Amino acid sequence: MTKLLRSALNGVRCFHVICRGNNKQSVFRDERDFARYVQLIKRYKSKYDLKLYAFALMTNHVHMLVEVVKDGDLSKFMQRISLAYYSWHKNKYNYSGHLWQGRFKSNPVEDEDYLLQCARYIELNPVTSQIVPEPSHYNWSSYNVLGFGKKSVIIDEHPLYLELGKSPEERRKSYRGLVLNGGGS
Repeated sequence: MTKLLRSALNGVRCFHVICRGNNKQSVFRDERDFARYVQLIKRYKSKYDLKLYAFALMTNHVHMLVEVVKDGDLSKFMQRISLAYYSWHKNKYNYSGHLWQGRFKSNPVEDEDYLLQCARYIELNPVTSQIVPEPSHYNWSSYNVLGFGKKSVIIDEHPLYLELGKSPEERRKSYRGLVLNGGGS
């Protein structure tokens, strides 16, 4: 049994969370919109007992790799962020109607290998969406935090990330290799 599965049995769970804009519409129109969403993540992450291991804020959807301890905290966290961001967006753009396409989706991450591949998928989302040629060129994901040591107020380091190298630079290099090459640096 893997460490992650053991943790899940003890009530700690990881999820790949996806929240989409209604009808694939843009929910982030400018840099201030992205920054506001990050600010909300910070605010509500501290309110609930959860960790954020990876994220990518795309123009019309959000990806997050989240670990929760208490049942119900993920739903509360996402509800608070979604409502607060909707209210802010509504006022800023004089917007009415649905901003989000229903409830967020959350897929359980029950395997250590899948956890790192899920983080890779999230980090590569701006590249596969053809927004940037490589993930380091995108400002609204965790790639530059985990791959290059950029400071972050919202990202936590998963124990698997810490096992990628003995020093911070070794970990960053290994993480870049994982994301860019699927494993090796």
